[in-house]
Amino acid sequence: IREAISYVPQTPFLFSQSISDNISFTESLNANTDSDSINKVSKKAGIYNEIMQFPKTFKTIIGERGVILSGGQKSRLTLARALYKPHKLLILDDILSAVDHETETDLIKTITTLDHNPSSIIISHRISSLLHCDHILVLENGEIINEGTHKDLIKLDGIYKYTWDYQ
Repeated sequence: IREAISYVPQTPFLFSQSISDNISFTESLNANTDSDSINKVSKKAGIYNEIMQFPKTFKTIIGERGVILSGGQKSRLTLARALYKPHKLLILDDILSAVDHETETDLIKTITTLDHNPSSIIISHRISSLLHCDHILVLENGEIINEGTHKDLIKLDGIYKYTWDYQ
C-alpha cells in the first residue's frame, strides 16, 4: 500500500544532500535517477525557476533540513519528490500554507491536471485550496461536522462558511 502513496507532510523533511537527490530520494537509493523527470516534476511543483538561480542548480547542497530554502521552497521541493515517485494516491498535508496565493493557485491547477490522474487528499486550513475538491470533510475536534462540495458548505451556517467569509 505504501508504494501506491506519495505523501507531502506539513513540515517538509529534507536531507543535507543536493536538490536533485532530495527530489529523487526513493530512486537515489538505487542509483537510478532520471534528470528529465526531475526537471519535469520541479516545474510542476513550481520550484524549477528558483532552482535554476542557485549557482549549482540541481547539484546545490541544501543543508540540514533545507536550511538555505524558504518555507515555501521546502514545501515545493517536497511536493516535487512526491510527484517524482509513481503513485495512485497523493496526500498533501497543509503544504500550501507556506506559499502565496498565486503559487497556491498554480499548484492546485497542477495537482488537478496531473497526467496519471491520481486520487488526492488535501488537508488544509485555507479554503481556497479546497475549491476544486470533489468532496470536502469539515473536522472539528477530530470529528466530521459537515461534508459536501464547496458550494454546499458555504450555504450552511458553521465553521466552513465562517472561515470562507473570513478568508
